[in-house]
Amino acid sequence: MSKIRKRPTIRLVDTLIEELEGIRDLLPTVYMEDEEEDDEGEGGPIKAAGKIDSEEIEVALSALVSSISEKLDLRVEPSSFSDLLEALFSPEDDLVSLAVNLEDAINGYFGELFGENLDLADTYFGDLIALLKERREKWKRPKP
Repeated sequence: MSKIRKRPTIRLVDTLIEELEGIRDLLPTVYMEDEEEDDEGEGGPIKAAGKIDSEEIEVALSALVSSISEKLDLRVEPSSFSDLLEALFSPEDDLVSLAVNLEDAINGYFGELFGENLDLADTYFGDLIALLKERREKWKRPKP
C-alpha cells in the first residue's frame, strides 16, 4: 500500500474516531441478560456470554475503509483497515499494529466474536480511539 502524501487532516481523524466509536458500540457487553428459561424450566433473567457475528464488525470496518478511501479519492482502495492506516500514517505507526491486532481478534472462532476475543476487540478499539484523539489534540496545538 502506498503512503498518502500528506498528513491526515484533523477532520479525517475526527471521522475515524467517530466511525470507530460507532463500530465499537456494535460490540455486545461480555455478559448480557437472557430472558430464556434455564435448564430447570424456570424463567427469569440469566447471564449469557455476549457474542456477535464477526462478519458484522468486518463489514462495518470495510465500509469505513471504503468511505475514507472515497473521501481521499484513492485510486486503489486499501484491502483492510490496517492497510488504510498504514497508508495514512506509516507502516511502523502504533495505530497500524493496533489495527492488525484488532483484525486478528475480530477473526474469532467459527465466525463469532465472543469471550477473550471480544474483550480484546473492545480493548483495541478503545486504544485506537484514544491514540487518534491524542494525535488530534497534538496537531491542534499551535506551534511555538
